[in-house]
Amino acid sequence: SIYKKNGAAQFTIIPPREGENGRIKKNGAILLEAASGTGDKSYSWSDKVTFALGMNDLCNLFANPDQPPKLIHQMPESPIVKTLELTPGQDKYAGTFMLKLSERNKSSDTSKYINVPVSGGEYTVLLRLFMSAAPQIIGWD
Repeated sequence: SIYKKNGAAQFTIIPPREGENGRIKKNGAILLEAASGTGDKSYSWSDKVTFALGMNDLCNLFANPDQPPKLIHQMPESPIVKTLELTPGQDKYAGTFMLKLSERNKSSDTSKYINVPVSGGEYTVLLRLFMSAAPQIIGWD
């Protein structure tokens, strides 16, 4: 978990689902839950945005960790579009990242935006945790 004044992010492993035959029916994911800060050490978890990072997302992050790609999720036929960006800091913020999570509902024309600053050390730990979670996500643990 990362807690900052203007936002917080929590990460949880979602295990893969097995079919009746014991084989993997659906891969797991890393669930990112983020909430905006509402004051001193308080966050609006009731208005959180969630994003499930699957194996393809992790591969895209690992392919270029210094300039991570923007990840976009939209289920077929769903009006909800979710976007995750890990933007590298510039100038005096070089070496840091900004985790930007957004959720847009096309049918109600509403959007939620959450930004959580991530230090260089926190980003390195996150990448290593993601790497160690990868086998669990695909049922290789």
